[in-house]
Amino acid sequence: MQDSLIVVDEAGMVGTKAYAELFRVVRNNHCQLILAGDEKQLASIERGGMFEMLSNIFGSHVLVNIRRQSENWGREAAMKFAESNILSGITLLRQKKVKILTKC
Repeated sequence: MQDSLIVVDEAGMVGTKAYAELFRVVRNNHCQLILAGDEKQLASIERGGMFEMLSNIFGSHVLVNIRRQSENWGREAAMKFAESNILSGITLLRQKKVKILTKC
């Protein structure tokens, strides 16, 4: 693990205690750390808020190119949802005959 690069996805969900342990591992092993996530998404169940604080202190980058959806309409729908324009996103999905489940 010495001198490794550690990447944490969904870093907004990491609690304060887990961050403390992660930082200890990074420091003791001379690792580099990349935190990826969205502070507006689901937060940690434990005491949290570290991800937003760290991005405010150290800065952050925003990814704007959507790669997960291969079709333009899928990318457009994903952007609508990200912008909290839920009705427009659902409308796009329905136009493409995507089944939307309301009960599981």
